[in-house]
Amino acid sequence: MRLILHVDANSFYASCLICRHPDLRARPVAAAGDPRERHGIILSATPEAKAAGVKVGMAIWMARQLCPQLNVLPPDYPLFHYFSDALRRLFRAYSDRVEPYGLDEAWIDLSAPGRTFEDARRAAEELRLRVKRELGLTVSIGVAASKALAKLASDMRKPDAVTMLHPDLFREMAGSLPVSALLFIGPATRRKLLRMNVRTLADLSRMDSDLLCSHFGKTGNTLQSFAGGMDDMPVRPTEHACLPKSIGHSATPPMDIATPEDALCLLSILAESVSARLMAAGCKARCVSLLVRGTDLVCASCQRSLPLATNLFSQIHGEAAKLFTQRYSGRLPLRSMGISCTLLVPDDAPVQDDWLGIARGRAREETLARAAESLRARFGHHCVRRGRSLTNGVLSAVNPKEQHTAHPDAFFRGG
Repeated sequence: MRLILHVDANSFYASCLICRHPDLRARPVAAAGDPRERHGIILSATPEAKAAGVKVGMAIWMARQLCPQLNVLPPDYPLFHYFSDALRRLFRAYSDRVEPYGLDEAWIDLSAPGRTFEDARRAAEELRLRVKRELGLTVSIGVAASKALAKLASDMRKPDAVTMLHPDLFREMAGSLPVSALLFIGPATRRKLLRMNVRTLADLSRMDSDLLCSHFGKTGNTLQSFAGGMDDMPVRPTEHACLPKSIGHSATPPMDIATPEDALCLLSILAESVSARLMAAGCKARCVSLLVRGTDLVCASCQRSLPLATNLFSQIHGEAAKLFTQRYSGRLPLRSMGISCTLLVPDDAPVQDDWLGIARGRAREETLARAAESLRARFGHHCVRRGRSLTNGVLSAVNPKEQHTAHPDAFFRGG
């Protein structure tokens, strides 16, 4: 039997900030963006703040109404990455099979011949205490025979707890657990399942497989196997991780995007960020998607497939600009925009050369882009900027890499 831990740092952003401000410990604290830049929402809140009704995603003004004593601190992403790296070093003391899931979560595979659930529980308790003693953070740890069940177990008791979920116990509980408790089932999938009268994990595991696949495709089989406790997904260390399903970036600038010039300026900044992320991940994309959100907060998206995979700014921005001009130029003003690249392939995949020299031109552009990223790493993000991004002084100050959070693909799918 496999033995998998899922470790989830409690109130991660807020807890990291408290380590820098220890006088705020045991008081209501929240990490939140800057309202002046229209990022004034709660990113993380301590248990004391949550007890007063403060929730992630809530506007700061609303949180202060519920909790007048709330201490609001700005996010510090270098600090968050420091604690994330420290957590992973602790995890690797227990196994070389550690799969991060965002900054504050990870799976750890403790499977070994002769090792029992009780051995895994003791290791989890030791890890929980070490994190508290050495880093000043608390974690919730789930112990189970699969990744999906370990994640479910870690969500059952928070904060600062270890929860065992043996397969026999899970089967007893499946009839009372809602489908939303399962990994990868977000609000949209939950609504679809409710329309099919599937409310609990037991309902999902008993559902007709063909009917499920007709609504969800191959994902239906995956969800059904998870609901039955039959998840066999391996724990993949970072160095063996598969290619991501998508790489993208979105931004809500300090002002509405009122003109086509403003839109193309912001798209230039976002395309630069996405291009750099693709190169850093060793990927190229065959599909570019544009996402827009109006001032009425209604979102829309469209996409375009590419004949050849790319990670170059010129092509990503060019396709996104075409999509905007054709589909959304009449919807101005906009509150936010985003670019996402999908259908990813390794960037070392063979490329057919051509007599026009297009492939060689792309190689030269990629070399130039990597040189620019090297300069940014040494001298700051704004040391090298494209002329297009300078057409609007407010928008040109946006720094997607440092001022905005990159989320896993499941976040955008509501999972």
